[in-house]
Amino acid sequence: MKKRKLEQYFKLKQYFRKLKKCLRHTYSSEQVATIIKQLQNSSDNYFLENPNASFEDFIEEFGDFENLSLNFIENAEDLSKLTDTAHFRKKLIIIILVIAIFLGLFSHILDLAVLIEEENTTITQEELTIY
Repeated sequence: MKKRKLEQYFKLKQYFRKLKKCLRHTYSSEQVATIIKQLQNSSDNYFLENPNASFEDFIEEFGDFENLSLNFIENAEDLSKLTDTAHFRKKLIIIILVIAIFLGLFSHILDLAVLIEEENTTITQEELTIY
């Protein structure tokens, strides 16, 4: 019995891993995590209600990962807009961070250049007053 449960556990783990991989092409990582979590909760409930159910029974009830991922894709209202928005947001955040880092470094370089210029000016003025 334990061996059967262990095999079932590994099959379910592989099932959700493949489903996650398929869904990543169409949904943001946050949405994929939510979908997988909900499905895992549903599968846990299914096996609690049906303790003698096999992995094949689970597949019959929920469908294989390919059909399930296709159902999610078909049910998406505006898939292209959804994925474009998620990728656009990530790119925008990265661009803003890069610009902020660049401006910070540029500011420090300017401060350093001003400090060096002030030091050179002070040394030159001291040499003039000595003579």
